[in-house]
Amino acid sequence: MNAFLAVESTPRFELYINGKWKLAASGKRFDSINPFDSQTCATLADGAKEDVVRAVESARRAFDVGP
Repeated sequence: MNAFLAVESTPRFELYINGKWKLAASGKRFDSINPFDSQTCATLADGAKEDVVRAVESARRAFDVGP
């Protein structure tokens, strides 16, 4: 029996905040374009101020708690 795995040709990346991969708060994404051949190399989460605030708050909590 042959098994085939469907793999997207373009990787998709989310934001890594508080130990978890998350979509941008807006849900928006953008394509990263290879300047050599104009092909899309990846689709990335389009982080904005709200996402930065979430990341900074998470880092602050981790720093305050310690190891």
